[in-house]
Amino acid sequence: MKRLAALAFAAALLASPALAQDLPEGLPPLGVAKACKPPKDTVGGPMDAEAKALAKGLLPAWTGTETKPQALAKRMQALQVPGVSLAVIRGGKIVLARGWGIADMGTCAPVTADTLFQAGSVSKVVTATLAMQAVSANKHPLDADINWALARWQLPGNPAYPKERATLHRLLSHSAGVSNPDSAGYPPSAAAPSLLAILTGKGVKGQPVRVTGQPGTWAYSNGGYLVVEAALEDMTGESFTALAQREVLERAGMTRSTFAQPPASPLLEATAAGHHLGKPFADRFYNVAELAAGGLWSTPSDVARLLIALRASYNGSDQALLPQAAAREMAKVQASSWGLGLELKGQGPAFTFGHDGTRWGMFTRAFIHAESGDGIVVMANDFRGFDLADELIRAAALRYGWTSRQPRALASLPADQPIYLRGSMNEWGTTLPLRREPGRFVAEVQLPAGRHQFKLATADWDLLALGQADAAALKANGGTLRLGAPGTSITFQTDRAANWLVTLDKLETGRPRLTIAPR
Repeated sequence: MKRLAALAFAAALLASPALAQDLPEGLPPLGVAKACKPPKDTVGGPMDAEAKALAKGLLPAWTGTETKPQALAKRMQALQVPGVSLAVIRGGKIVLARGWGIADMGTCAPVTADTLFQAGSVSKVVTATLAMQAVSANKHPLDADINWALARWQLPGNPAYPKERATLHRLLSHSAGVSNPDSAGYPPSAAAPSLLAILTGKGVKGQPVRVTGQPGTWAYSNGGYLVVEAALEDMTGESFTALAQREVLERAGMTRSTFAQPPASPLLEATAAGHHLGKPFADRFYNVAELAAGGLWSTPSDVARLLIALRASYNGSDQALLPQAAAREMAKVQASSWGLGLELKGQGPAFTFGHDGTRWGMFTRAFIHAESGDGIVVMANDFRGFDLADELIRAAALRYGWTSRQPRALASLPADQPIYLRGSMNEWGTTLPLRREPGRFVAEVQLPAGRHQFKLATADWDLLALGQADAAALKANGGTLRLGAPGTSITFQTDRAANWLVTLDKLETGRPRLTIAPR
């Protein structure tokens, strides 16, 4: 998965290696956090054997001789994530749904299984499902020019590729070359722009939506999904919100989900507030104008119901949501690791489909195994929820035998696997490799005076990304830190320009040691 302004944020948060303590650009104004007491365990939902096992079994991605499972409450405190909610799926059924912590640090309302979160790009699963319903009903061919379905506006092509067309197929698989609009969201006091205003770029921040890349080449695109939204509305004469509610949310049994901005009562009273490092947003959350790309409000249980319904269509056991052929097309690799509206991982019994989602102060991770029907949905009300979600997923993976999602021994890292120093000094690239020596990795790097942030990571970020595991700090003349995966970005502030020796060792412990010393 790809790991600061908002939907540059959605690509950015997950594509970025770091979540700095500094306020990200464009972050909504923060409010005041109350001194909320942790809710009793029973408030969030059933605290049965499954819930207890998951809540005490959180693990990092890489382990070793010093690794011990951590308690959820301790990890929430360390990551400053106020609240988290999950739904566990076994054999195509929800077997556990509950929340932990605080939904809004401004009111101290607790998280429960019924708390709604902004699901961000999980919205694209709904949009793709709607689009495939239209394809199945012969309203628009999957590989036809999308402009055939657009009545009030036409998608401008790229003059460099005059023969290429943006098709529904390419739009849903992020391979139409469509630009991204500004998607930071809008405070409740501000009027959100219309879809047409966003598409044309009139009266809004950012550029109009158009084909700027090479069609047929993968590049994650929120703009592409707005084009699909316009096409769906033009084909049906209905609003996207009403169409999605009737054709997907209701069919999938998602009774606590909506694309309304903001949600209407009584769902509004059950919404979580977005947070940054434990502080709630002054406006609680920002409304979203780009509905098809990121406007869904939902709960983990409802997102789980969507995945369960898609799997049933995929396997042909229940085609109420989609015909089997359409579901199979959605879950087929189209470009990179993506299907149509779905992120795909693994093969055979380990094959999963799902999606992540981010909005300001919110995070969602969701997937289901196509074969077994096992899966999980985790939603949190802080950006750092992605760390917490992964740790919860690893606890579930060990308990339920999801081998591809289980932690790995750091000492098992292949001997020929390159590791790079990636940070602000090299634009987070791979120009500073560490050389492997017996029992350690070493690099020499020349740094100017100033503040530097970095991680030690593989080229894809996914296999390994080592960061700072606690609040310890490097001194101006270097020092030693214990790292974790993923951890936060390592900060090194020095008052002198020098050549520095960077050493990474003790990988077998699962808590590798970073040493920085002047040469």
